[in-house]
Formats: sequence, structure tokens, C-alpha cells
Amino acid sequence: GAFNLSIFISIVLSATAMMWCLRRVVSSALARGIAGLVWAFSPFAMGAFYWGWTNFLFLAVPPVIFWGLVELVHTTVSPRRLGLIVGLALAIQTLIGAEVAAMTVVGVLALLIFVGVPYAAYRRRWPLDLTWSRLWRVGAWALTSFIPIAVPVALFAAYGPAHLSTWVWPKWIITGGWSWSRLVADPIGIGSLGFHWNPVFPSSVFFGWPLIV
Repeated sequence: GAFNLSIFISIVLSATAMMWCLRRVVSSALARGIAGLVWAFSPFAMGAFYWGWTNFLFLAVPPVIFWGLVELVHTTVSPRRLGLIVGLALAIQTLIGAEVAAMTVVGVLALLIFVGVPYAAYRRRWPLDLTWSRLWRVGAWALTSFIPIAVPVALFAAYGPAHLSTWVWPKWIITGGWSWSRLVADPIGIGSLGFHWNPVFPSSVFFGWPLIV
């Protein structure tokens, strides 16, 4: 039941997030709806759906980060509110799937390097209402809401039982033993269905991020 719920909610939230985050840049509701469907049913998402990788299927956070970038160059949302939303969203994504969080950060950095820096060099100014003060304040608030959640999770994954249950234990235990609940053994959600995954019938119980939701 938890697996089916996580699959269903992941697709719905991914599509809804993309539709909502495009409001400022896309005026057509129909176009936003199509973009949401393309995003939620992309080849990346459907590959995760086939294998039951709910940590890859949940793609609601990258659109929220995109929304943050769009609002960053406007003054509609205060730096504190914007930073807290972006930082909290990225921290939640780290709890669900650190890989997607890392890819999101890399994508944002690439966008800033290949688009933001040339724009600023050519125009000799930041786009629209963006200033150094707003940039630093948003970044500080984002770190404020991101670090208390994401850093302990990263340390737990690197040095705690999650690391031991996925990398250190002998192979015969991993392949022959019954894996623990993902909430206990691996809160980041790597291998959401445990080591006995079958594309048709999941053979271990998944309690991960649906409980967090």
C-alpha cells in the first residue's frame, strides 16, 4: 500500500509542481498542463516507475527550485520567504533521494555559469530586480532551512546504519537476508523497495517518504 501510494503521489505532485511553477513565465493554462504531463511522464520518470525507484520518480522539487530562480529576479517574494522555501524543498528532496537533489544543484550551477554570468558580463548588471544584497540574503535563508535537515541525513547515510546495511554487510546477507524498513535502514530512499526488488511484486515493505509526507 505504501509503495502504490508513493508511486501515485509522486506522479501527481511532479506534474502539479511543474504546472504551478510555470505560472509567471507561461500564460497559457493548457501549455502549463502539457508541460506538467511531459515532466511527470518523462523517460527519466517512466524508467524510475518501471523499476520502482520512488526516489527518482518524485520530481516535484526541481520545478520549485526553478520557481525560486524566476522569483529571485523579481521582488514579489521576500528574500527570507524565498530562501526558506527553496532550502526546505531541497532538504526534503535530500531525504527522499539525494541523487535528484545533487542533479538539481548541478543544473542550477550550470545555468548560472552558462547563462547568468554571460548575461551579467554583457549587460553589466543583474537581470531585472536582482541585486547582490537580494542574492546573498536568499542564499543565507536557504542554507538556514537546508543545513539542519540535509547535513544530519548526509552524515547518517555516510556513517550510520544506512551505510552498513548497503555497503559493509557481506553479500550473502544482502542477497539472502530480509532487508529492514527503508525508514530505519536508509532514510534517503536508495533502493526504496529493498534488495529483493521484483518489477511486479515488491517483496519487502517500504515505509520511507510517504510517512514523512
